[in-house]
Amino acid sequence: MPSARVADVGDILTVVVCGLALALTLLLPWWGRDRVDADVVVAAIDRHRELIQPGDLVLVHPPWRDDVVELARRSLTLPPGAHISEAFTRRSTDAWPAITVVAEGVHPWPAAIEARRRASHAAIIDDGTVRFFRLPADPAATSTVGAKVGTTAGTTAGTDLIPTRVEVSDAAGARTDCPWDSRARRHVCTGLAAWMTVGADTLVVNGRNEACTWAHPISGGRVVIDFDTVDVSHGLHLQAALSDAAVDNPDGAAVNYALVVDDVPSAQPLVVHRRRGFQSMGVPPRAGTARVQLIVSTEHDGQRHTCFRLRREAP
Repeated sequence: MPSARVADVGDILTVVVCGLALALTLLLPWWGRDRVDADVVVAAIDRHRELIQPGDLVLVHPPWRDDVVELARRSLTLPPGAHISEAFTRRSTDAWPAITVVAEGVHPWPAAIEARRRASHAAIIDDGTVRFFRLPADPAATSTVGAKVGTTAGTTAGTDLIPTRVEVSDAAGARTDCPWDSRARRHVCTGLAAWMTVGADTLVVNGRNEACTWAHPISGGRVVIDFDTVDVSHGLHLQAALSDAAVDNPDGAAVNYALVVDDVPSAQPLVVHRRRGFQSMGVPPRAGTARVQLIVSTEHDGQRHTCFRLRREAP
């Protein structure tokens, strides 16, 4: 009997140890998330602004520090075309954009970024609780979705713009924020249908697999996609399309893409409906920078599988 009791105690201890290990596994990633105040990190970014070049993606790591991103967007003036985000999507075949990495605390950055840092011999600047380094863009490559330099089939050379914020307003005016989900690699509209997301995708457009940014509309409402401040001195170029299956749906409604530059909407939206392939429109050059938004809408969202490409034209 004593040996049986000893075995029981051993089993209990094993269960307790396993439970503690599981709890630590789940809780450790959350510990220290707000160890450094957002204003401290933003002040450090301001001290090292000379590291940031026009057109850079300023990538804040770890990805849950959206408080740093929001404060930096409100309080910092970045070089033309540079934008700050905690989100970065890149497939193995995509070109690397120019990235200034802002790493808060002790959290390691992704292995792919560290490998690129080593390959480019980028030095780490240590400013107490914040570390910085800059990764140059690939000199030439084929671009798909997200701040990459090069050309995409059917577009002119330039820089693809990355959404920084997404919000959905339904037909009744209720608003839903769509924060970046680092696991899903897209903006996800919490509480809405599973297809209500904005992010890099591949659709069959005019018989070809085309890389673009998925942006499913909502019936009678609006999907507002914000790109923050953009260098518009060489103009913008917008392409949008429905998937071939969506075009072929006889009951499908038109989808409208309206560009808003410094709160002024385009005179006419870009409409995709019964025609296969990408439709396009341009925004003429204007001096300096402007806040750019894209509004996607439809009267009925049944099978409105649609995507877009928005890029800043090259000089």
